Amino acid sequence: MPEIARMLRDFSIMQQTEPQRIVRSPGKRRRSGTTAVELVVAVTLLAVLTGICGELIVSTVRLRREERKRAWALQEAANVMETLFAKPWDELSVGKKEVRPCSPAGQSVLESAVVRQEVFAAGKGRRLVVTVEWPNGEGKLPGSVSLVAYRFPTVGAPPASQSSRPSGPTRQLVQDTNVQRVANDRGE
Repeated sequence: MPEIARMLRDFSIMQQTEPQRIVRSPGKRRRSGTTAVELVVAVTLLAVLTGICGELIVSTVRLRREERKRAWALQEAANVMETLFAKPWDELSVGKKEVRPCSPAGQSVLESAVVRQEVFAAGKGRRLVVTVEWPNGEGKLPGSVSLVAYRFPTVGAPPASQSSRPSGPTRQLVQDTNVQRVANDRGE
């Protein structure tokens, strides 16, 4: 009960005092809304952010285009390298250089691209280098991708005077060796 009495007394004191009035001078009225300065700052910030986002989008598109060209060039180089590995050993003469255009599909992405293939001596083997070069736009360095591989004569390959493709037991030996390698890679 004493708490209720105290609350009533505090309430009666609060009713006796008058609330203070805030008096404003007539010349300084506060207006709601935005000022011209606030609008100029907001528009400037919006323009700067739009410019930054636009530049970011343009550079991203440019990078994606270059990566697409690089991926196509790498695929072209891999295709040429595969054909070099498919050639008989006798056809891989040291110092042989060949320049040719890309495939028609590659030319659709890599305009005016060329494929260079070179064969170098590397001990008992051959060092095969395939480079794909393409123009990269006005005033820019050309883009290029290179693949390097080493090829050695196959075990049991016939001498250069005989057939360049293994046949009979030699071919079977090469196939068995490849199967054995695959089995060892799998842990069998």
